[in-house]
Amino acid sequence: MFRFKFAKLAIIPLLLLSLMPMSAARPAQAANGDLCFPETGRCISGRFRAYWEGNGGLAVFGYPTGPAIQERNRDTGKVYLTQWFERNRFELHPENKAPYDVLLGRLGDDMLQQRGIDWRKEARANAQAGCLYFDQTGRNVCDQASGIGFKTYWQTHGLEFDGRRGVSYAESLALFGLPLTEPRMETNSSGDRVLTQWFERARFEWHPNESNPAYRVLLGLLGNELRGPYTGLKLPTDAPWVRTGNQVVALANGLPTLTLPQHPSGGPPQVVVAPNGNRLAYSDAANPKTPAEQQLVVYDIDSGTRREFPLGKGGMVFGGVFSPDSQRFAYTVIYTDALSRYEFRVLDLQSGTSRVLLQGSAQPTPVVVAWNGGGLFVRKIIYASDAPPQGLFQVELQSGALQTIAEGTNYGAEPSPDGRTAALVTGRLAIGEPPQTALGVLDRSTGRTTTIVAQRQQYIGHVAWSPNGGKLLHTRTLNNGAEPSSIHVTNADGTGEQALRLDSGAFPGRLQDVVWRNNGALLLLVNDGPGQVSAFEVALSNFHPAAAKKVQTFGKDSEFPDEFVYVPR
Repeated sequence: MFRFKFAKLAIIPLLLLSLMPMSAARPAQAANGDLCFPETGRCISGRFRAYWEGNGGLAVFGYPTGPAIQERNRDTGKVYLTQWFERNRFELHPENKAPYDVLLGRLGDDMLQQRGIDWRKEARANAQAGCLYFDQTGRNVCDQASGIGFKTYWQTHGLEFDGRRGVSYAESLALFGLPLTEPRMETNSSGDRVLTQWFERARFEWHPNESNPAYRVLLGLLGNELRGPYTGLKLPTDAPWVRTGNQVVALANGLPTLTLPQHPSGGPPQVVVAPNGNRLAYSDAANPKTPAEQQLVVYDIDSGTRREFPLGKGGMVFGGVFSPDSQRFAYTVIYTDALSRYEFRVLDLQSGTSRVLLQGSAQPTPVVVAWNGGGLFVRKIIYASDAPPQGLFQVELQSGALQTIAEGTNYGAEPSPDGRTAALVTGRLAIGEPPQTALGVLDRSTGRTTTIVAQRQQYIGHVAWSPNGGKLLHTRTLNNGAEPSSIHVTNADGTGEQALRLDSGAFPGRLQDVVWRNNGALLLLVNDGPGQVSAFEVALSNFHPAAAKKVQTFGKDSEFPDEFVYVPR
């Protein structure tokens, strides 16, 4: 049987298990034989349950944090039935005979890659007396005190597959893998500074101040950190979502709501939702003890897990957008140190690893505009400056090379869904003077720009293409920062203009946001009463304020403008 082995010295998991609350030690057993845990609302069954129970259970793997689902393996590219736990990941390989039909994830190696740490480039160590030395990686595993520490823990824990008493080298290797780093001081996810050593499948932490020796060596919760803890989050993908303050609200029966933490800046978090509605990203404080340190957070709504991606010291997320297939996320990290650096990254959500496509000083910094069927587009900003954004560029995803689409200042850049054209707001926004802006559409194949709205005293905002790219939406107002006074829709060449006046007295309130619902209708977000916001729909076939139909009303408890963050397509 492929079970977890305890040598006489291996008392730590037993002590940990004895100190767990009764609900954890005796999880609920469903009628169908599943083993269910109220702590996470997840169950394990079949071969995964047998493996979990036979190889150490809660003390070794932790609670299940998601359901068993089909996932693609980063290394092989193949899809396997996969289930995540607090400390590891199970993969079912029916092509292998038991006990090798369940394989553990290499989460230690995955986590180091996610943090941008290449352990292969670190200097190899020489063998130390009294330690285990692994020539394959050039690392030592030593005890930190007499008879206790990383060496003893590694040697006294393993997976049972040889039928003999005790724990063999091969069995310990099967559970933890090779050491990838030498021990070093690191800050863990709880904010504690501890001696840490990374292995292929685990992270060991040394806590010398624990009075009970059973707690001096602890395993990191790598499953939680890499995949994310269970959240129970569920928002319907067939209804629009609105961010109001720190709430994301689905405009559906019962108004399902997600509450986000306060953003470190004090304002509402920037929320980005994947096109399929199954992923949501925002930035958050990496540790409540150090709120200035941020991290990128991604919710996987379908599996109910929350993943955290460190940014590095002084890093802040600036902009972000999901790929059309919802599998990748492009974003800029600005480091607020003396060097004012930036990194433009693309995060692969399947493997959890990021690639840095562009990096340099933060003057200017590429910030993502759109990622659609035409490619990945950015424009450049000067961080912490009132200088307007510059240019529109297409990013080559393999090399990071930039192709110039449009040069010069623009106050809004929106590539069409196929990337063949781009709408640009140009003109002049001078401090103390009325805005002078124009709207044009650049045809990339010819290089010609068609003027949709001539330059005059006006501010043009909310520029957006219809889902099929056939029409263009924008709002106008006389002053930058004032409420929009009208909504306009034209064909892609500027013909067929339709206008909806917002200051006519027939409109129900103050417009906060407007987006396309489909090719023939718009969604309007309107502050139409004290402490209240409502979503309206208006069809282009009856484009008039009085024809706006109320979809949903919900409370508003923030002075910040609200916005649509997801509309199903």
